[in-house]
Amino acid sequence: MSPIGIFAIWLVFSLLLNSHTSHIGISRLPLPNTSSQMKSPGYWIGKIPGPDQIILKPWKIEKFNEDNFSRMLFLTKVLEIPEEIPGSKIRDMIKNDLTQIQEKERYDKRNRLLEESFYQEIQKNLNQEAIEDKVKVRFGLLVRRTNIRALPTDQLGMSEPGDYEFNMFQSTAIKSNKPVALLNISKDGQWGYIKFCFYWGWVHLNDIAIAKDKKEIVDYLNRNSFLVVTGNFIDIYQDAKCTKFRQRAQMGTAIPLLSEEGNSYKVLLPERNEQGYFRFTQAYIRKEEDVHLGYLSYTQRNVITQAFKMLNAPYGWGGMMEERDCSRFILDIFSTFGMVLPRNSSQQAKIGQKIAIFSKNTSIEERKKALDKAIPGMTILQLPGHIMLYLGKEDGKYYVIHDIWAYRQPELFFDRIKYLGKVVVSDLSLGERSEKGSLLERLRAVKSINWGEEL
Repeated sequence: MSPIGIFAIWLVFSLLLNSHTSHIGISRLPLPNTSSQMKSPGYWIGKIPGPDQIILKPWKIEKFNEDNFSRMLFLTKVLEIPEEIPGSKIRDMIKNDLTQIQEKERYDKRNRLLEESFYQEIQKNLNQEAIEDKVKVRFGLLVRRTNIRALPTDQLGMSEPGDYEFNMFQSTAIKSNKPVALLNISKDGQWGYIKFCFYWGWVHLNDIAIAKDKKEIVDYLNRNSFLVVTGNFIDIYQDAKCTKFRQRAQMGTAIPLLSEEGNSYKVLLPERNEQGYFRFTQAYIRKEEDVHLGYLSYTQRNVITQAFKMLNAPYGWGGMMEERDCSRFILDIFSTFGMVLPRNSSQQAKIGQKIAIFSKNTSIEERKKALDKAIPGMTILQLPGHIMLYLGKEDGKYYVIHDIWAYRQPELFFDRIKYLGKVVVSDLSLGERSEKGSLLERLRAVKSINWGEEL
């Protein structure tokens, strides 16, 4: 056989060996079917008739929130949690968290399998034996953005070796100034087991300022004058000249406003004293920072503008590295209008007005017909494990802005995983002809973030 024939056989054999393997590559930008103009919010706003029309007035947003809370859509009014809870309930919550984690293999930062000895040490630190039959709930405010962990540890727990960007012990992150209910303290005194509006788990105890009286928190949160962070992130300073950095605040954070001083705003923040209790402290924000007095008006222009402020922002699983994942991206956008959304994509797909719900077998024609009813800037599109904001239709294609880790691109014998790891604009054909299918083919829910009768 000729050398060319031998090489051809070797090439085919090598490709067949890899036919069921997903290879990883860096995606070249721009993405298919996108242009540089599409990365501007004005491009999409300009296609909307009446983009400044108010979708929901503040009183209707309150109704929207109340409706979601009353339907128990994975949301809890923290300050309405009973001041005394059966200890058995808390013990069960903590036990279930550990059990779920142990059901699957996890790997540490050196790619070693986490052994039983690791979980035995965690078990001791859960401090379940200290939980009394009736637990008096303590309420507090977060003094900084913090992570909620499934276990009281900063340890990395990967589902497979080398998967460093996905820590399975990371549940979510919470913005500063948010109320929490403290249910238990770890044996080492470093962690608090808390219930938050949309999640529960372990946070660093030093990030919580405990109130001696719950009314302190209520009064703080109900101040009439407040700033809302409308930028991706802003800086907060200790002094009026804004030279001594204090902390960052992310989009959607509400901060009580005291006064204006020259080129800065004087604001009120919670602080933890030496005994761990709540006290007030003054801080400053430069007027040139991207903040707004009160919540933004809920309009299509404002939604799209807010979304594009995070364009190219890095992806962060569960809020890791102080970044966002797909559902946090959606949550932060709508929080600038005073809306309270659940944390996870599957939960977010249960709110608002239903435009369409799809099954795996729904035809492409039916999907497109439903998407033609979607309203840009106020419609979310959900598929298993992912959620996106709808921008509009162009040349028969449907466009979204979303925080995405990667997508699949079909090649001759395998799918190549194309890494993105940030907020991008794409159309729903992304992933077309791959093993999993396109975003359009995988869609499960089309929901309008609105309040009232179903569409």
